[in-house]
Amino acid sequence: MLVKKDTKEGTVFSGKPKKVSWERLWTFSGGPFTLTGWPRKNIHTDLEFARNCGLPSVAASATQYQGYLAELMIDIFGPEWLSHGTMSVKFIKIVDAGDVIVTRADVKSKEPVNGATRFILDAYGENQRKEKVLVGLAAGIVGKVDYAKVRPKVPYPEAGGKKGAEGLPQYEPFEFLLTPELNQQYLFAAEDFHPRYFQETEIGSPIGHPGLLLNMSNATRSPSFKMGS
Repeated sequence: MLVKKDTKEGTVFSGKPKKVSWERLWTFSGGPFTLTGWPRKNIHTDLEFARNCGLPSVAASATQYQGYLAELMIDIFGPEWLSHGTMSVKFIKIVDAGDVIVTRADVKSKEPVNGATRFILDAYGENQRKEKVLVGLAAGIVGKVDYAKVRPKVPYPEAGGKKGAEGLPQYEPFEFLLTPELNQQYLFAAEDFHPRYFQETEIGSPIGHPGLLLNMSNATRSPSFKMGS
């Protein structure tokens, strides 16, 4: 955990530089290695497919570098962030194969919450030209608190379709089997080999990588999702 209760507003945290190589891009967006005809053809893996969708070139999946930001949040708040953390981001620039992305988080504000301290951070990712590729807000808690009683502080983006009990966007379910092999595929794709993803640690059994869950969430599709013909 990088943040402390007395960490001051204005403190900046930085993640590790991540090069979006072709190998890692395909591994993230090509589907499971067991897929017949891997990698799956899409805007992230196939130039012709990308151009037919109006893109000038193959681009990395936005959830790939969103996963980099999730890794930084875990570095800042510890793995407990997966229980209490929130993140809301917008993708504002295409990331091409070969780009190097660095994620950063600036402490924007802090406030007491049930005896603990909640931090709100400006979260973003930059390429090697110092151009921002995603921007947003993230939040996390330092100290012991009943996470079930702490409501999300970061606003969620507007979306069409049905709303859940909290008034948040509701998505169609998608079920998949999280095998160690699939998890390890995403560890390579995200260039993140922390032991918590493949062996028993102080937090318990190995857990699924956030980048894997973010990428699989693409399959749920919002009820308002539309693709042009």
